[in-house]
Amino acid sequence: MSSDASTQNRTVLGADCSIAGDLSIDNDATLLGQFEGELRVSRSLEIGGSARARGTIMAGAVMMSGEAEAVIIAEQVVHLLPGCRVKGRIFAPQLQVEEGAMFDGELCVSPNAIEAAESHMKSSQASARPSMHESAPGGHDVQTVPSAVATLLERRRQQQSASEAQAA
Repeated sequence: MSSDASTQNRTVLGADCSIAGDLSIDNDATLLGQFEGELRVSRSLEIGGSARARGTIMAGAVMMSGEAEAVIIAEQVVHLLPGCRVKGRIFAPQLQVEEGAMFDGELCVSPNAIEAAESHMKSSQASARPSMHESAPGGHDVQTVPSAVATLLERRRQQQSASEAQAA
């Protein structure tokens, strides 16, 4: 695919955007504005230096330059770039942290990170007490979406089955 084609297939949420809610993007995406809620990107997500995100972020790969208070789940890699500030949990098979990046939270870097995310989120919801339950303004939970994680797991199983069928 040419770089022109990949640029045309990228969804950009500009610096002047402020979105609250659930958003699914079946494409590459760039976030430059404010996002609060659940963001699912099927391919790569770039969170620019001007961006602020709170909630749950799921993508094939995440490149972070901005700020986030979130659960971040990546199928491939999370890359924390200089100047980024992340507070929360990261689940990914691979993590890259550049000098100058800031992270405060819990990490699960493993080939089974998505499964770990699903397990962690289910147990967090089961043990959450109303007085300790954290919720973003607008009622968006920071630790939700086992169903979306299950979708990632199903996609992984389908890819593995297709690979096994090709190898046979």
